[in-house]
Amino acid sequence: MIKEIYYNINKRIYSIRAKSVPVSYAKTVKVERPIFVVRAGGRAAVLRDKQKNVHAFLKGEMKTLDVKPNIDGLKRIKYDPYKYDYFYDVDTHEPIYEAKYAILILDGNNRPHVYVEGV
Repeated sequence: MIKEIYYNINKRIYSIRAKSVPVSYAKTVKVERPIFVVRAGGRAAVLRDKQKNVHAFLKGEMKTLDVKPNIDGLKRIKYDPYKYDYFYDVDTHEPIYEAKYAILILDGNNRPHVYVEGV
């Protein structure tokens, strides 16, 4: 089943939702064939109000992981509504819209990190 995943800034964990309803939470997730979605209206509200809302997420087949996966050789990507209207490669700043798979990890301070393969 295709689901959506986003970093929940209030709970400091990844929220997974199906049909716009949160169904679970996870610290480490692998997403097969992710599509990176940024809703223009939500981003516009962030820029206008300077208050974050859920408007950017990954969409795809998900599997929660119990152990930290190997991320060597993967591209690190980010999303910053104040910089771009898309997810981007941290090194090149090129837009990322889809990938073969994505690994989402929380670090020791529960900050999100996203890595992709097969852009």
